Amino acid sequence: MVHKLAVIQPILEALVRAGGRPHVVGGAVRDLLRGLPVKDIDIEVYGMPIEQLMHTLREFGRVDAVGRSFGVLKLRLPDGTQIDVALPRRESKIGAGHRGFLAAPDPTMTPVEAAARRDFTWNAMALTPEGDLLDFFGGAADLSKN
Repeated sequence: MVHKLAVIQPILEALVRAGGRPHVVGGAVRDLLRGLPVKDIDIEVYGMPIEQLMHTLREFGRVDAVGRSFGVLKLRLPDGTQIDVALPRRESKIGAGHRGFLAAPDPTMTPVEAAARRDFTWNAMALTPEGDLLDFFGGAADLSKN
């Protein structure tokens, strides 16, 4: 499946060489499983501090820290492709409603811990750089029902 995301393979490989453990997450995984064109590419990187992540990504294009306190970076490739790259984050409920959360990046989290905070089982799926599907909560089965 990752072959359909060939544009990001060099990025994933560079992140691995730098000591990170990147996973493609979110809508890209869902769209690939449905056979749809991938519109949004999100990468979650484990085991790497934000400064090292930024340094590694700069090799590929412009890096903007749009949510640095949350560990979220936007990578703009020379061809205009935009990729969201983030560290996994822990969220703590601190107030009412869907905005009453405190989020803090935590690169030491496991993929299972990070996936558990997602809103739907199919959004909790991830792809490794080798193309292995990580589906801890039955997202592929739920997606096939829709």
